[in-house]
Amino acid sequence: MAVLGPGVSVNMNGHSNIHSQLTKSLERILEDAYLSGELKLSGRKLREFPKPVKYDLSDTVVADLSKNRFSEMPEEVTTYIYLEKLLLSQNIIRSIPDSVGGLQSLTYLDLR
Repeated sequence: MAVLGPGVSVNMNGHSNIHSQLTKSLERILEDAYLSGELKLSGRKLREFPKPVKYDLSDTVVADLSKNRFSEMPEEVTTYIYLEKLLLSQNIIRSIPDSVGGLQSLTYLDLR
């Protein structure tokens, strides 16, 4: 294993541990969202919404998905019935699902 810099290494088959670190980081964000009700995924260059396997995020109140690469509003957030604030600015949103109408608690939506 070769070390390339702080926290980055390459194993024998040439794959770096960066993916593993990003997965752990994302896992931590999803856990924090589950505990706090605030999903903070801003600036992660995401094209697709992560699928939380371990955590039920349906009680999410704030979802910050700004500064990513989403071309569609993630359908998953429309299932967050307590969602009050949804930040999607600085994405490339081209479509919004009809199911967004079901977000009856939503008071702020940022699509800039």
